[in-house]
Amino acid sequence: MFFAIVGVLGYRLAISKTPRSIAQSPEQRILALAKQLQGRVTLAEVVLHCQLEVERGRSLLKEMVRKGLAELHLSDQGDEVFMFGGFAPETKETAKDPLD
Repeated sequence: MFFAIVGVLGYRLAISKTPRSIAQSPEQRILALAKQLQGRVTLAEVVLHCQLEVERGRSLLKEMVRKGLAELHLSDQGDEVFMFGGFAPETKETAKDPLD
C-alpha cells in the first residue's frame, strides 16, 4: 500500500512539473509578453499581464534597458514604450551578415 501511494504521488508531481506549470521569473513573463505583442510593451501592460506592482515593473523594465534587452522610446502622446528588438518582425527580416 505504501508503495502505491508513493507511486501515485510521484506521478502527480511529475505531471505537475510540465514546462507551462513551472513558475517563470518576472523577467521571463515580461519577455513572453513582449514576444506576444511583437516587441513593444508599456508599463501598464506589464503590470496588468505579468501581475507585478507598478514600481517593480518599472524597475524590471529599466533594468532590461540597462542590460541591452530593450530600448526606451516615447510615443507621440508621451507614453514610455519599451522596444524589445529581438521580437520585432522587421528585425529578423532585415538581418544581415555582420561581415558584409
